[in-house]
Amino acid sequence: MGNQVKDLSSQVKGIDGKADSFGSELHFLKLMLENDIVPRLGNIENCYTSTYERYVIGLEEMQSLQADVDILKRVVHEHGKKLQTM
Repeated sequence: MGNQVKDLSSQVKGIDGKADSFGSELHFLKLMLENDIVPRLGNIENCYTSTYERYVIGLEEMQSLQADVDILKRVVHEHGKKLQTM
């Protein structure tokens, strides 16, 4: 019985040691998240958002230019017909 208690005691000590190790690793991960990963994600989000806004503006400008080009094509086509009849 005494040996079993000693074995259990040593197993509990091993588990305590592992728990301490996990605690320090968890603390390290929390620090890494707070100081490294979260700021980087914020930076990525800001870059994505600003790029998206620029593309939205560019898309609107592109659609406007396409409408202008379509009008110019019609006008040039009509003027070409008028010139041919002259």
